[in-house]
Parts: sequence; C-alpha cells; structure tokens
Amino acid sequence: MKFAVCNEVFKDKSIAKAFDKIAEIGYDGVEIAPWTLGAPLNELDDATLSSGRQAAESAGLEIAGIHWIFGRETTFHILDPDKRNATLDILVRAVNVCGGLGGDVITFGSPWQRNRPEGVSETEALATAASLLGHDRMLNALTTSNVTFCFEPLSEDQTNFVNRATAALTLVEMIDHPNFGTMLDGYSFTWEEDSVDALIWNCAGHLRHFHADDETKRGPGQGNVDFKQIATSLAAIDYKGWMSIEAHDHTADLEGLAGDWLTYLRSCWS
Repeated sequence: MKFAVCNEVFKDKSIAKAFDKIAEIGYDGVEIAPWTLGAPLNELDDATLSSGRQAAESAGLEIAGIHWIFGRETTFHILDPDKRNATLDILVRAVNVCGGLGGDVITFGSPWQRNRPEGVSETEALATAASLLGHDRMLNALTTSNVTFCFEPLSEDQTNFVNRATAALTLVEMIDHPNFGTMLDGYSFTWEEDSVDALIWNCAGHLRHFHADDETKRGPGQGNVDFKQIATSLAAIDYKGWMSIEAHDHTADLEGLAGDWLTYLRSCWS
C-alpha cells in the first residue's frame, strides 16, 4: 500500500518545505489542494505546475492527485444549467492541472457545488451530472492526461446529492469510462448502512482512491474507524490505489499528528 497525505495539513509551510517534511515523515506521496499552489485553479499556469512537480520529485514524493478543486467558489456547479459551460471548462482545466502535476486522480467532493436544487430528484440530478461529467471534452482530457476522476459519496451533513456509495456507482456506470471511478472516505462511510467489508466489495470494480479519516473528522487512529478491517478488505479486492489522509478538523496541530497517522496506518497493513 502507498500512503499519501493532503498537503493543506502543512499549510503554514511553502510547497517545497511542506513536501520535504512529508517525505521526511515517511509518506510515499502527497495529495494537493490546488489553491495551496498560490492561485485559483483556472489561474494556475504551466510554470507553477512544473515547479510543484519538481518540488515533489526533489523531495522523493509521488503526487497522488488533487482534491478540493473548487474550494468554496460559487461560480461553478455541476447541476446548475446556467453554470454548466463554466463548470465544464474548469473541470477540464482541473484534469489538465492534475496531469501537469503528474497526479493520478482527481477526488471530487465539492459539496457546495453539487447540492441538488429544490424540486430536482436524485434520478434527474444523476442524469444531469452524467451528461456534464461524461462530456466528450471531459473524457478526452482524462484519457489524454491519464487521470482518473473519482466522484466521492458524501454524507448528508455535507450535501444532499450522492450520499451513498451505491449512488456514486450508479453515476460511474452511467458514464461508463475507464478513467471515471469512485472513492471512499472514512468519515462519510460511517454513515453507510453496509459493513466496511460489504461496502468495499460492492465498490471493488470501480474503487480508485481512499481517504483515510474517521468519524471524528480527524486522521486515522483518532476515532473508531476500523482500518485493520479496511486493510484486510482492500487486500482481498486487490486494491491498487492510494491510501491518502485527509483530516477535516483543522483545530488541532495536524502537522504534529501526521507522523502518528502514518505509524498507525502502517501497523494496520503489517
């Protein structure tokens, strides 16, 4: 298993110093929130992407991919017809940014930019999302950049659209493309009705990424999520993706905890 951590945990450091610290702790890779590179997604130029990629290579890290691609930006929304063209443009740009950094996956959570409008059913929203995310421009960009787009099921306290892995799988199967998959998140899957093992097996054919956090919204080992069971189930389906730590609770000294998280995860896979 390859372990990564999201770089905003080290937000008080420059990109180069953050990557050096992540490598020093012992991580294999880093997952990047694009805004940490110094500009909004659509303003990141090729020189900035090259610099980020070189910083990772210099530290001896792989770039797992990007996440939190929209932040709290309200210009984009995958279900709003008035924002469709702008959203498609920025999604294609996100693919190019991920590829330019050398990343493998885009994690799409973006709860504020996917909420289902009042009066729109889940079925209707899935069709709208599939038509946008499965657009030829999007799929061609994913293929060219060799990037996989992972649509993340999120819990009801974050959004009202695609709250369960089954819904994410429905969307993935509607788009039906090898560079489009789903991922699981330790916090959100504590809202699922299925067991950890059943959930992972149900997603097996389309599972491309995994965020390691728990029901406390902190890092692995700081709550009750059973990562030993997760390790066993992922091994059983021959999972080849990343285990990347995303901690949502930034009230603690996350940088000081990053080593403990990795030690705990490695013990679960030993």
